[in-house]
Amino acid sequence: MAGNAAPTIITQPVGESVAPGDTTSFTVVASGTPALAYQWYVIPAGQTTGVLISGATAASYTVPGADTAVSNDQDEYYVIVTNSFGQAVSQPATLAVGSGILITGQPVTQYVLVGASATYQVTAVSDLPLTYQWFEAAPGSSVFTAVPGATGSTFTQTDATLAESGSVFYVVVSNGSTTSVVSVSAGLFVGPLSVPGDLCDTNWSPLDDTVPGSPACSFQLTPAANDQLGEIVWPDLISTGDIQLSFTMTLSSPSNPPADGFTLVFGDPSLGATPTSLGTQGMGLGASGIPGSLFGFDTYHNAGDPMVPYVGVGRSDAALFEKPWFNVNTSIPTLVAVGQSISHDYTISIIQGQMTVTLDGVQVMSGSVALPAVAYMYFTASTGGSFEQAVISNVAVSISVPSN
Repeated sequence: MAGNAAPTIITQPVGESVAPGDTTSFTVVASGTPALAYQWYVIPAGQTTGVLISGATAASYTVPGADTAVSNDQDEYYVIVTNSFGQAVSQPATLAVGSGILITGQPVTQYVLVGASATYQVTAVSDLPLTYQWFEAAPGSSVFTAVPGATGSTFTQTDATLAESGSVFYVVVSNGSTTSVVSVSAGLFVGPLSVPGDLCDTNWSPLDDTVPGSPACSFQLTPAANDQLGEIVWPDLISTGDIQLSFTMTLSSPSNPPADGFTLVFGDPSLGATPTSLGTQGMGLGASGIPGSLFGFDTYHNAGDPMVPYVGVGRSDAALFEKPWFNVNTSIPTLVAVGQSISHDYTISIIQGQMTVTLDGVQVMSGSVALPAVAYMYFTASTGGSFEQAVISNVAVSISVPSN
């Protein structure tokens, strides 16, 4: 409907350095209609859960001097922007206090030819001299080991081989006094990129209750039955830096109420995702438990969830699933209904961290998204005490090297 726009964050809050006892501010710029509301949270250093900041309900938040003690070094601040059609959660911004370390430039994924070199760089600031140690996980592995001699702000991987394509790197920055800081992870792709084929391609791997569907070159992820879990997985590692995909999902023969929806998951091998990872059935949408990021299309209302149907973007790790959804839009068409067979065409585009999601050609979500740089790709669906048949078809994917 015209004028119904869930929040989109245009400008993320950025990290700040501050002297002990001084003040500093974080700011977000967002759009959406109707009017937006804001609520800021702080994640205390060393913790993972945000704490609501009473009264912090504007687009900017000023951290008082009482909260910029040395013990507050590496606190993180984020804001949840809401309106009546959804929400958007900002990326966390780091507070560096005193000599605390602030990373101002993260390493980025590299794409090279066989035999070429790939260079990674991090930029960080502190009042004290900095030291660096780079770590690497081999393709498909979650075990990181220190790279011998890689102790500068810049690291070059020489003579890249096809066997190294899909490796993941990060760097630990230290100053010998304050808390060490870990960069984001960046991938290495060597030679041609793997691109998932259409559903006639036998490289797709059906898991658990998935069976071939109708029409041809489709899969029935779940039948109209209780306690079902279906997945299809592209078992080769892919780049998420510049990816565009489309698919059709048909939901039919539901119980009353229907359940439970479907997802697209980008599983993170550096966190343990594999080509045989299975999510949980029921309220997990078939995705919860696969470490990574997901686009979820939910059709069953659990307590505390947005009103269905909705599209949400979040983490698929079991401990982080729906905690929170980073983006939500509840202003989307009906996905499933008793006595009907409903098909929709979906497109998802991610270009250098900026996503666009459409449903039948109408944009339903946009904004920034953080995906694993190297990933396995899954489509999942599940049922629990309620059910619906889910058939996926018309999958088309394009992946290219980012232009910048």
